[in-house]
Amino acid sequence: MLNLIEKAIRYALLHGWRQFFREVFVRLTRRRQARVPINAREFVKEHRLKCAPLQMFEIPSDGSARVSLVTDSINRRQLYGGVGTAIIMAALLAEARGARLRIITRDRAMPADLHALLEAYGISVSKEIEFA
Repeated sequence: MLNLIEKAIRYALLHGWRQFFREVFVRLTRRRQARVPINAREFVKEHRLKCAPLQMFEIPSDGSARVSLVTDSINRRQLYGGVGTAIIMAALLAEARGARLRIITRDRAMPADLHALLEAYGISVSKEIEFA
């Protein structure tokens, strides 16, 4: 038991207490999934939409510029790290160019989560954000 406590303290000192508690939370709340063999056809059926190409179509231009960001999904759990940084950069670029921001996702977008992220960093977008 002492060995585990020593390891935990070393981890906290190396990575910081915030990361330590984040890791503890993740490990305590992680769902344990039973390892059940899965049929290949079932797997493909479940995941084929994630691998399908995006359907594209042309929209006549109204003369205004757009900054488009393509990502898998936007939800509260994924707005930290790479996706959140990409959203912030796209919003700042769109604002600097006077362009509209368009966010393209494979899953349903959560506009409230997006607006909360931008608000947390003090970023305001003057034009309406498009979701596709």
